[in-house]
Amino acid sequence: MYFRRPALSTRVAHSTPKTKPPQQWTQEPSTEARAPMVRYTARGQPANDSLTALPIDLNRPQNSLTCAVMCLAGLAAAAATLALPDDNRQPITIRTQEAIRDETKGTTVYRGDVEIVQGSLVISADEVTLTQADRPARSASASRDPLAGSNVMLIEARGAPARMQQLPEAGGELVRARARVIEFFQSKALIRLRNAVRLRQGQMEMDAARMDYAIDRQVITAWANPATGQRVRTLIPPDRLPPGGEE
Repeated sequence: MYFRRPALSTRVAHSTPKTKPPQQWTQEPSTEARAPMVRYTARGQPANDSLTALPIDLNRPQNSLTCAVMCLAGLAAAAATLALPDDNRQPITIRTQEAIRDETKGTTVYRGDVEIVQGSLVISADEVTLTQADRPARSASASRDPLAGSNVMLIEARGAPARMQQLPEAGGELVRARARVIEFFQSKALIRLRNAVRLRQGQMEMDAARMDYAIDRQVITAWANPATGQRVRTLIPPDRLPPGGEE
């Protein structure tokens, strides 16, 4: 006996974001002598506010008695439509109060009400570290934008908690997640949430010590933490359960 994937809601409330003044970057030489570092201070308005694995494969039906299906029944809609198809091809916009760029390491640290937007993906955190690769050489007259001419490899957001949200592909409910650490591997289309993780869509919830979401493959993997006794918890509202006896 297998569960059918629950039907998606056909309405989504879209809110119009408030217009914010553009950031102005001022360049200040660092007083540290150990490495050539540049400090970018943004002038503008702050932005808005051993493990046990449990894999959930959305492309393969599972036995209804397994815990994987219980998670699948509640979160199939969330995982299957977690990202708009064009999100990973959209530019990344970062709003913050301060950014410190380390040219030798290829990293930029953002602090103070950090907001990251890529398509429908929005990540909010207290501090974000952005690691870049394949960085071409830039002249002194090059753009002062820390993202200019760079290829983003990893975005690590930290907060108490850090928050993430993404809009489903078509007519679904907004998916929200929170964790102390959110890692976004752009080149791998992978989002990893660590420490006190909660994923929610409507009244459906899942708690875990860690979650990985493979965007392209539409697979969620949730981990418990035997060391602390934390287990993977899934809350499925009655209206999301399939009718009894259906195969």
